[in-house]
Amino acid sequence: MGLYDTFGRCQIKAGPCAMGNYEVGEKHVPLADGVYVCYEGIVVIVGGEFVAEFKTLTDKWGIPIDPEAALEARNPVGQMLKKMKEDPAG
Repeated sequence: MGLYDTFGRCQIKAGPCAMGNYEVGEKHVPLADGVYVCYEGIVVIVGGEFVAEFKTLTDKWGIPIDPEAALEARNPVGQMLKKMKEDPAG
């Protein structure tokens, strides 16, 4: 499985994870700047600081984006399990 860092309520496996726990406002976190979409929510890192955590994500028209649906499309384990369920004979 691997190690996950926790940012607020969100678990992220990216970079040198060491099972650290971070809260909004902490500086020098071990992630590159960006917006990270997790099953538990969304984490924003700017200038090496954990600046925000959101439960929901919306597109530019204000329509909610389901983080789980966005992630499942890229989840190799989930895709393999879906394929096995659709075609058990393989």
